[in-house]
Amino acid sequence: MSCAASSSPIFLVRAIVDYTSKSWMLDYVLIKRKANFTADFLAKYHPVSDGSTSVYFVAHAPLMPILVRDLHGPPFLNTVVP
Repeated sequence: MSCAASSSPIFLVRAIVDYTSKSWMLDYVLIKRKANFTADFLAKYHPVSDGSTSVYFVAHAPLMPILVRDLHGPPFLNTVVP
């Protein structure tokens, strides 16, 4: 980052400079789709082709059984989600 970016009054720019200046250690964990039906459903649900972000304030009807299963069912139940 340039010196100008590190002294910028814009909070976000300063925060990014702060994060990139630290030494990081990452661990990657593979979470299989059958362990995370909700994320898998949302990734496949009406894909956005223009790159914009979708925000859902209410769960869509097809997602409700998946959420209930995540709350009350076994964590790795093999089922087919319509």
